[in-house]
Parts: sequence; C-alpha cells; structure tokens
Amino acid sequence: MEQELLRILRSLRFPRHLLQAHAQLLARGLAASPRLLPALVSAALSAAPASPSPARHAAAAILRAAGAAASTIAHNTLIERLAGRRGGGGSAEDALAAYAAMRAAGVAPNGFTFTLLLRACESLGRLPPCRCVHGQIVRCGFGTDVVVQNALLNVYYRCGDPGYVGAAREVFDRMPDRDVVSWNSIVGVYMSSGDVAGAMELFEAMPERTVVSWNTVVAGFTRAGDMVSACSVFERMPIRNSISWNLMISGYATSGDVEAARSLFDEMDQKDVVSWTAMVSAYAKIGDIDSAKVLFDLMPVKNLVSWNAMITGYNHNSRYDEALRTFQQMMIEGRFMPDEATLVSVVSACAQLGSAEYCNWVSSYISKSNTHITVALGNALIDMFAKCGDVGRARSIFDRMKTRCIITWTTMISGFAYNGQIREA
Repeated sequence: MEQELLRILRSLRFPRHLLQAHAQLLARGLAASPRLLPALVSAALSAAPASPSPARHAAAAILRAAGAAASTIAHNTLIERLAGRRGGGGSAEDALAAYAAMRAAGVAPNGFTFTLLLRACESLGRLPPCRCVHGQIVRCGFGTDVVVQNALLNVYYRCGDPGYVGAAREVFDRMPDRDVVSWNSIVGVYMSSGDVAGAMELFEAMPERTVVSWNTVVAGFTRAGDMVSACSVFERMPIRNSISWNLMISGYATSGDVEAARSLFDEMDQKDVVSWTAMVSAYAKIGDIDSAKVLFDLMPVKNLVSWNAMITGYNHNSRYDEALRTFQQMMIEGRFMPDEATLVSVVSACAQLGSAEYCNWVSSYISKSNTHITVALGNALIDMFAKCGDVGRARSIFDRMKTRCIITWTTMISGFAYNGQIREA
C-alpha cells in the first residue's frame, strides 16, 4: 500500500490534492511514515511553484503535525529546498528557521542536515550564522565527521575574513582524518585572508596535491594581483586544467597585462567560453574595443557572460549605440535572456544617449518581461529617465523601490537638478 501511496504523492500537482492526500495519510495513521512524509513534504513544496511562500508554510505545517515522529529525512527535504539546492523558492534564513523548528520538535539532525545549513550560510555570505551552525555541529556530535568538517572549512573559505582564520584552523587541527578536500579548504582560507606565507606553508606540507590544490594557490595569488607568484606556481604545476589557464588569463587581464594574457590564450590547447570572455573583457578594459569585437565574433560558443562583457565593453568605451545594437542582436538570436547585469548596462547606455526613443524601448521591455527591479537596476532606471527628460517616471521608479541606498537618493536628487527642478531636489 505504501508503494502505491508513494506513487500518488509524487504525482501531485495541485494544493487541493495535497490537502486530500494529507487527510488520507492522517486517517490511515501514516502521516509520519518514514517513506511517505518526505514525499508529502516534497509534494507540498512542488504543488504551488508560483506561490512559494504558501508552499513553504504548507510543508512546515505538515512537519509540525507529525511532531517528534517526523523523520530527519523529512525535515532535510524542507531544509534542502529552502537552502536553494533544488529551488524551493526559499532563502537561507528560511532554511535556518526550519532547522530551529526541527530541533524544537525534538528531531535529531544528521550530517546531511549540517551540510545543507552550511550551504545556506555560504549563500548569506555572513559569518555569524556560520558560527551558530558550527556550535550546533559540535553540540550534536558531528565535530569529527570529515564531510561536515570539510563543508564547514569551505564556508570559512568562501565567506571568511582574517578574523576567522583561527576558527577555521581550529577546525582543521581537530580533524582526526583529513583528506585532500580538507587541505585545499584550509589553504584557501589562508589565501583569502591574505596570509600568503601561512597558505604556502600548508600547501608545501600537503601529503597529496590535486589540480584543485594548485588552482587554489594560483587563484589566491591572482586575487591579490601578484602575477609573478601566480606564474611561478603555474609553471610548477604537474597537471593543468582549463581552470588553471583561465585563472592566469583572467589574472593578467585584470592587472592590465593583455599581452601576457593573449600569449597564454594562444598557447592554450582547448579554449573554453571562460577563456574567450576573459580576453574580450581584457581588450575592452584597455580601450581596444575593436580587438574585443573581433574575438567576440570568433567565439565558437557564447554564453550570457560573454554578451554582457561585450555590452559592458562598449559602454566602457563610450560606444553606447553599439552596446544597444549588441543587446538587440542577443535578443534576436534568442538563446539567452538578459539578467540584471545586462539590463543595468543597457539602461546605462540609454541614459548616456539621452534618447527618449531608446528610453521607452528598454523600459517597455523591462515592464513586459516582469523584471524584478533590484536596487542597482532601479538606480540605473532613475538615472536613465532623468537624463531622457522624464523626471516624473524617474520619481515613479524611486517611489516604487522598497529598498534604497545612498546612490538611489543622490541619483534622484541629481535627476531633479538635471531637469531644473531645484525645489523638488
């Protein structure tokens, strides 16, 4: 019978069917079944994709109804969706709140629970939640679990600062078993904090190195702008992959040494979209936009980042008409939808041209596509409308923005002044 019910739960698509299924499970005493409850939670999260908030509340209510009888797997199903791994429309804060509810219900976590929570912490990019999860890991007895400890080290690496190197090192030193992932993470922590000497000491002490180990060090040096040291490590690498080459090409491009970047690019056996895009950006950055366009046209495969690099490159070189034409070409080809970076660049180009026609064209696209107006995009739209002489629409965007920053206010004030409305400014 459970197998048949499992099949039904997996086929649910509408909230009303979910309520009926939950009622049936309650009537049969199967609402806390270790096999059926996770499927019911998953169905609740999938039954209303257009309304993620009610879906999350429904899943949480199902778990509350099961109480302490709910399995860890069922709670992990909710946390996993909220942590963003499988697109549950939630947030990292929601995932942490779901864990708190799990503990309040008396359900014990497992190692997978903590790897999900640490992923949520990484997406937040803030260390205090990570420290809280770290404390829970220790209290719940997962302080020696190599997978959990590696995930913890990775979070310190991804969103750490110099003040947390000691905490990461403590985790590393207390690990009874370390694998190459552990070593790579702690080297990354030291590199990201700027402690190059400490990172290299650990790197040289590694019992085993993989290409990821070498790339971690190269990435650290390129982030610091130390291309001499990055090149030294790159030359020592016994094996390189495309990431190794791309790190060096991007590093040289960022530092303005386009000749060195191009030399490596030409030497690279298998160029990928990252390599091509890095070179396009490099030429655009130094003002050689024509060479950037030649490479862009030669690219065998483009992605959205490539298009954004070309559009931004034209903006950087004050060739705004060509930026807009490139955007139009991308839309005609129809392979990629613009993201926030694309639209900010396009709106900025329209603002610089001061053309009401372009202004109406891009604002119409944003409106028809139901694009979410972020702070960055909102700021760009305010500037565009103001420079196109439509300060009323600029003010309308300003009033609709739920979140504003100092740039939002100064852009709006400048917009009024630009249009001679000194009193409103």
